[in-house]
Amino acid sequence: MTLTALAPTIPEELVTRLEVYPWSGSRFGVVSLLDVLRYAAEDFWKACELLTLLAGEPLVLSHPNGRKNAFAALNQLLAHCGKLKLKVSLKEAEKMLPVFNSPDPDPETIRILAARLSSVIHSELDSELFFQMEPTRLEYWGTDWLLGSPIYHAFPMAHEEIQSAGRCYAYGEPVACVFHLMRVIDAGLRSVADSLNIPYNARNWSGIADKLQSNMEEKYKNKTDDWKQKEPFYASILTDIQSISRAHRNPVLHEVEKKYTDADAFYLLTVTERFMGHLAENGMKEKP
Repeated sequence: MTLTALAPTIPEELVTRLEVYPWSGSRFGVVSLLDVLRYAAEDFWKACELLTLLAGEPLVLSHPNGRKNAFAALNQLLAHCGKLKLKVSLKEAEKMLPVFNSPDPDPETIRILAARLSSVIHSELDSELFFQMEPTRLEYWGTDWLLGSPIYHAFPMAHEEIQSAGRCYAYGEPVACVFHLMRVIDAGLRSVADSLNIPYNARNWSGIADKLQSNMEEKYKNKTDDWKQKEPFYASILTDIQSISRAHRNPVLHEVEKKYTDADAFYLLTVTERFMGHLAENGMKEKP
């Protein structure tokens, strides 16, 4: 009796079926190593081990149950190739079917075809790239970061922007992180300008700083009770504006050669979170 575990041709559904990758349903395509291993890795590489064995010792097919085991493993390999959408590998495997289904398969032909299929599979897998994220950065990548915080409630649009900054930091892109943070701070300063009843110029923060400085330099007797109550808050905002604008905003917007390290990005991420939280806790918020 001839054991024929492989069909004469590869079923079309293996080539065209739409499998859902674990990373296709994940936000920004990020999954854990466990997700990847659970998806296909263990069984897939067991099947690949068979290819390695066939390429080095095709006479394994002549061993007791060798042919049956080879069929089962190769079928498993074909299923995973279909699951992973390795269409080139499936087409390459199709060339092995007539040889495997032969009552008296030629060992040398099997060795050559197995080695070639193994090479094609490795090449296709090598084209799929995954990014390993440091565990200490996961907090800033996740969608739960600052969710429900004062920033989230008072500055919903800026909250989306600061989450973008967090992701850039998590992905190791400090310059992009700082750029997003400048947009967050712009949103915060726009609310400060509204509270002072002055126009806001996104290109230059000095208008807010000048207004704050002018109000603070007024004689005490000329200051309103409302200003006297809020002056400590505005004084801290003035200090933040001067510090952030001098150290970060101008360079990131105007100097292409300016580079930021991960430490710079993490520092400004922390400063911006504190700055925006301070604004929110003192009644500042985005206009509807």
